[in-house]
Amino acid sequence: WDSNVRSASIETANLQPSSEVSDEALNSLINLVADIANRNHMGALVKGVNLTWHKMYADTSCPGDYLLSKMDYIVEQANKINTSKIKYRSHIENEGWQEWKHDGQTSGTTGKGLRLEAIQIDYDKEITAKAHIENIGWVDYGIINKDTVIGTTGQGLRLECLCLKGNFKYRVHIENAGWSTWTEADGICTLGSVGQGLRIEAIEIVEL
Repeated sequence: WDSNVRSASIETANLQPSSEVSDEALNSLINLVADIANRNHMGALVKGVNLTWHKMYADTSCPGDYLLSKMDYIVEQANKINTSKIKYRSHIENEGWQEWKHDGQTSGTTGKGLRLEAIQIDYDKEITAKAHIENIGWVDYGIINKDTVIGTTGQGLRLECLCLKGNFKYRVHIENAGWSTWTEADGICTLGSVGQGLRIEAIEIVEL
């Protein structure tokens, strides 16, 4: 009772019959934990102190061996989200806008054959952006803000190549090629392809 009246409890569905959860569920759990900590001004999360689990309070195996093995990772990633100044999200074929991602998290999909159609970046430092879009070619967006849509939505067009400039590095997942190398956003180097009809499928961004 003492814990219940002072905490937010999160139930995480597992992959029956094991205690493992999918990567998507784990990432959603991390984002939710970070959001709860941020909204309640909890400061840095500490495993076993302000991030606890069921078996600490009752004779149960919950949350299972898998999530228990991930507690350090959950704390680390949630704290990164709440200290990161850069976030980004992607508009994905058939799925629409994904939730905001932070500090190297994957935005988009891999292994599903889905095109990235647009991205948005929220950062308190200046960013300029160019994008090569299917059937349109290069579009120069100049200095962007968090509301700038880099690419298109509702037109069924793939993002093919990006050229970004800002205080961060990034990489993209390209159809048939996989992940590019991490590249500093210098406004010169491009990531993706032009003239090959290949889609960008995902992006990861890390502040320098």
